[in-house]
Amino acid sequence: MTRNEKLAAILVRDAGGLEGADPLRLVTITLSDGSVIAHRATQVRGQPPLFLTEEEVDKKFYDCVVSVLGGAKAEDLLKTLRRIETASNVREIFSRLFF
Repeated sequence: MTRNEKLAAILVRDAGGLEGADPLRLVTITLSDGSVIAHRATQVRGQPPLFLTEEEVDKKFYDCVVSVLGGAKAEDLLKTLRRIETASNVREIFSRLFF
């Protein structure tokens, strides 16, 4: 961090092997004067009661899948998953997963 920066955000995904630890729910900010502000989120977007909208779910799906299947196959898979209740069998779904 340079002296000009007012804030640095560091995302730590490793909870140090602590069972049940969720580091993404704790936000800690160290200010330039060395003081620390910390807040633990009690509600996380995407989990009850703060569900994602359908558009946010679609974006998250594409962010995770497009790099593996490509855009067209990802779109086809999402459309198939959206109508999973009417699929004739699982073959219809799994056939969208293979390259």
